[in-house]
Amino acid sequence: MSAISDLAQYHQLGAPGLAKQLAHDPNLFMNFLEQLFQIFIFESCDASIVPQAANAAISLIVCAPEHYHGMVTKLLHAQPDEKLRALMANAFTRLTSENGVVLVSTDRRNRICFRKNFGVFLAEIRSCVSVR
Repeated sequence: MSAISDLAQYHQLGAPGLAKQLAHDPNLFMNFLEQLFQIFIFESCDASIVPQAANAAISLIVCAPEHYHGMVTKLLHAQPDEKLRALMANAFTRLTSENGVVLVSTDRRNRICFRKNFGVFLAEIRSCVSVR
């Protein structure tokens, strides 16, 4: 998780070495982001890695916010139940908007706020998914 977070932050800084790789695979960060959310929403995982996953998630979201919003839309459209879809949409909105989180920075304060939101998000979203 730390390596993914570091790679996304490196890209944010305009690292020239990644441009060639991203030209070859423009969905590199999106693939990481989708896998991360897939694992933490729908699969069982060790709670001790949640803070590292949150750091990776915020780094990936800041790196490619349009991809994040597309992923959320795709996940929501995959839910057949309208009530469940609304609950999930609210959880995703709070993830990226509460506690002063901004989607343009990976500074320390933003990471700490996002980690808090991520823990709450996982509790909410997993309860929604397990109800299905």
